[in-house]
Amino acid sequence: MATQHELSQRHPDVGFTSLPPGAHGAGAIWRISPIGTTAPTMWAYTDEQAEKYARVVARISG
Repeated sequence: MATQHELSQRHPDVGFTSLPPGAHGAGAIWRISPIGTTAPTMWAYTDEQAEKYARVVARISG
């Protein structure tokens, strides 16, 4: 499993919040949001999705 620090280093313009089990009703493990913009927040269910969504959020907010 990727750590919040690892993801943040690879995607410095995107904020990551690791969610504890049960915190998100549909089971997401990452909250991905842009830093300093109003682009939408995305929810990832795997580390791979977190990486993919971070690239999308960075493009939208960039």
